[in-house]
Amino acid sequence: MLGRFAWNRLYGTSIKTKIFVYYASLIVIIFIACSFFLYTYMQSYTRNLVGDYTSSATQQTSAKLDAWMQEIETLSKAIMWNANVRNIMVYYEQNGVDSKDRSELYNYLTLLMTPRDDIYSIQFVENNSFPIRFGNYFDDMNGMLPTLEALDRSNKDYQGGSMVFTGSVLRHAADNGKMTFFAARKIYDKFTFTTIGDMVIEVDYSKLRQVMRQLDNGKSKAHYLLDPTGRVIYSDNEKEIGQQAAPEYAQFLAEPGAPANFTRTISANVLAAFSQSDYTGWYVVSATPLSEIVSPFQRIQQMFLLVNLIGISIALILAAMLSRSITRPLTKLVGKMKGIRIGNIKLDSSQSLLPVQQGYNEIQKINDTFNDMIASINRMIQESYEAELKQKETELKVLRAQINPHFLYNTLDVINWKLVINNQNDISKLVRALTSILRYNIAESGKPVRLREEIAQIDNYLKIQQARFEDRIELVVDIDPEVMELVVCKFLLQPIVENAVMHGFKQREEGTITIRGQVRDGTLTLEVGDNGGGIDRQTLDSLQRSQSFSSSNSTGIGIHNISQRMALYYGNEYGIRFASEPGLGTTVTLTLPAAAGADE
Repeated sequence: MLGRFAWNRLYGTSIKTKIFVYYASLIVIIFIACSFFLYTYMQSYTRNLVGDYTSSATQQTSAKLDAWMQEIETLSKAIMWNANVRNIMVYYEQNGVDSKDRSELYNYLTLLMTPRDDIYSIQFVENNSFPIRFGNYFDDMNGMLPTLEALDRSNKDYQGGSMVFTGSVLRHAADNGKMTFFAARKIYDKFTFTTIGDMVIEVDYSKLRQVMRQLDNGKSKAHYLLDPTGRVIYSDNEKEIGQQAAPEYAQFLAEPGAPANFTRTISANVLAAFSQSDYTGWYVVSATPLSEIVSPFQRIQQMFLLVNLIGISIALILAAMLSRSITRPLTKLVGKMKGIRIGNIKLDSSQSLLPVQQGYNEIQKINDTFNDMIASINRMIQESYEAELKQKETELKVLRAQINPHFLYNTLDVINWKLVINNQNDISKLVRALTSILRYNIAESGKPVRLREEIAQIDNYLKIQQARFEDRIELVVDIDPEVMELVVCKFLLQPIVENAVMHGFKQREEGTITIRGQVRDGTLTLEVGDNGGGIDRQTLDSLQRSQSFSSSNSTGIGIHNISQRMALYYGNEYGIRFASEPGLGTTVTLTLPAAAGADE
C-alpha cells in the first residue's frame, strides 16, 4: 500500500521531477549493486584463498608428521630384530635378563638414540612386566599398560604386527610434568616368527608441539591434532589434550565418503581445514575465525562507501542538470500553450510562434510542431468557415432532391392505378417493377441487404426486360431458403445479370439466366450463369486482369465496381471469377463470407 502511494505521488509529479528521480535512482542502484557484488566477490575470493592456503598448510604438516612417524617405525624395526632383544625376551621368564645381553643392548640403543632428541624412552613388555627399560622412564604404568591391553584386544593392525601410534598423552609428574605420547608394536622371534612381547616407544611431546606450531602464522587461529575417535592429541590449549574434541569438529570426522583433505564452516563463524594422515589416521585441523578473514575488508568497505557517496553525489548533480536541460524548453512551451486559446487565435498568428532554437533535437521538433499547429489551426478555422457555408448549401440541395423522388413515386402510382382501371395489367406490372427498382436504388446504398431482396430486384429488372424480349429470357434461381436470408452487399448481382442481358443475348432470340448459391466452410458462393454468346479468350483474359467491364446501357455499377466493393467490404481473400466459352455462355462466380443478418 505504501509503495503504491509513493508510485502514485511520483506519477503525478512533473516531468522534471520524474527524470531526476528515475536517473538518480538508476545511478544509485548501479553503484550500490556493483559495489555489493564486487565486495562480495572479493570477500568470497579471499575466503577461498585463505581456505586453500590453510588446507595446503595442514597437508604439509600432516606430511611432516607422517615422515616423522615413519622414522620411528624404522627405528622400531631395527631394534626389534636385534639379537640381544630376542635373547632377553625369550629367556626372561626362565633365566631373567643376562647381563651381557643387557649391556650390549644398552650400548646399541645408546648408539641409536645419541643423534635423536625426540625419543623419551624405549620399554619392552612381557606379561605386564618390563624386562628392559631404556631412557627416561618412571614406575607409573597406569597410563601405558591398560592401553597396551586394549590394543592387544581390539586393534587388528596391532595384532598383525604393525606399528600403532596410540595418541595417548602421558604426563610425568616426577619429571616436572613432562608430556609424552607412545607408539607400540609386537616383537617377533626372528627364527619362529612368534610373538615374544611388546615394544613401547615413548616420544617426547615437545617435538610434536614443534611440528604443529609451524601452522601458527601469528593470526588468532586454533590448531588441533585429533585421532579418528575425536580425541585431542594436540591443542593450543593444553587443557583440551586427552579430551574429546568439540562436537562441531568431531562430527566431520565420521562423514561417510569424506576426502582426506576438506574444508568446513564451523558454527557459521569459523573456517576449519581438515587433513587426515594416510599413515596414522590422525587429523590435522586448523581453524580460522571468519572475522579474521574479513577484517582486512573493513577498510575496503569504507573506501567503497566513500566512492559510492562521491559517485552518487555526482550522479545527482548530473541528473539535476539533465532534467533541467530537458524540461526548461518544455516549460517555456507549456507557458506559451497556456496563453493560447482557440477562441483567441487570430489569423495573423506570427507573434504567437516560438523562436527557432539552435540545433535540432526532440524539443526542437516539438517547437516546430507547435509552430506548424498554430498555422494549421488558423488555416482550419478558415476552411471550417468555408465548409460550413458549403454544408448549408448542400443541405438545401438535398431538401430539394428529396421532393423529386416522392413526386416520381406518386406519379407512377397514379399511372399504375389508371392502368389497372383500364385493365392494362401487363403495363401495370412493368410500372410496379420500375417503382420497386427506383425505391431499391434510392434507398441507402451502403446498407447491406438480404440475398432474397437482391434476387427480388433482379426479378423486377427481368420483368421489364421481358417486355422488350417478349418473354424470351428465363430466370432460374437455385438457392436454399436459409441461404436467401444471408446478408450481402447491395447491387452485387444486378450488374452481372444486366451485362448478361445486354451482351450475352444480343444476337440470340432466347436464353436462360441461372443463379445458384451455397454455403461451405463459412463461405457463400454465388454463381450467375447464362447460355448466351459467351466471351472470346482475349476479352476474358483482359477481364480477369482488370475486372473492369461495364456498359453504357447498365445502371452504371459495373463489374469493376463490384470487385472494388467486395475487396473493401470483405477483404482481398474474397472476390469474383469469370469462366466463358464462345457460343456456350458465361459463368460469374462470387465468393464472400456467409454472414447472417439481424432479425427484422
